[in-house]
Amino acid sequence: MLLRLDCNLSVSLSDYKPIYFEYFEVYYGKEINLDNFEFPFSKNDTYFCVFNPKTMKKIQFRLSLKEDKKWIEVEELWNYKESQEIYITRYLHSIYDDSICQFNHIDGSINVYMNKEYNKRYASQISSHANSHIKLWLIKGLIDIKDWAKLILYYFDDYDLLIDAFTGKLTEEIFEEELYRK
Repeated sequence: MLLRLDCNLSVSLSDYKPIYFEYFEVYYGKEINLDNFEFPFSKNDTYFCVFNPKTMKKIQFRLSLKEDKKWIEVEELWNYKESQEIYITRYLHSIYDDSICQFNHIDGSINVYMNKEYNKRYASQISSHANSHIKLWLIKGLIDIKDWAKLILYYFDDYDLLIDAFTGKLTEEIFEEELYRK
């Protein structure tokens, strides 16, 4: 008896061995230690940005206090180019509840900007509205700080920038230090 795999390929049923179950254990990323994770909460709106001078990518953070809940917004930004018509960025919104020391809301979206709106957005902090905002996923429920940090690391896929933000060593400061050493 043969097992048909596609239009041109078949194998004996006794020789067929599915491999999907063997690969779920393969790890495809960096191992990241979040033991030194910190986040600079304050009573006022706080903005900060991490920056990669090689790719010109920025990740901006906005931390604010609304209704006794800490809101954290994160958006990635790419270098502005006059010739580019459309920009698509990843955006994340989350709410931290101090009374239980956990997050109770986190969602990931993409923002679509036309050139003119992106130029305004690129020159400002997280406050401008995109031409289109598309929510990709939402988690409601209790999320501890380390799981929240992992979600951000997976969603934005720029470990080095985010680890700099989480540990308080911003890339901009590191870059300035390098300039002054020379």
